[in-house]
Amino acid sequence: KHYIRNKKLEKVHACLIDPTARVRNITEVALDYGFLHLGRFSESYKSAFGELPSDTLRRRG
Repeated sequence: KHYIRNKKLEKVHACLIDPTARVRNITEVALDYGFLHLGRFSESYKSAFGELPSDTLRRRG
């Protein structure tokens, strides 16, 4: 279970840092990868990468 969640988080992270990926918002990406509880998703993401998903998206320029 943890392995799968971590792999999904890695995919979301890759999508958020990829300047060629079409990302309209964090919610859309999270739902695409099967994260249904957005608060938990955000906590897990921050725990894994040290920042919120919105910060990652903002940094990619």
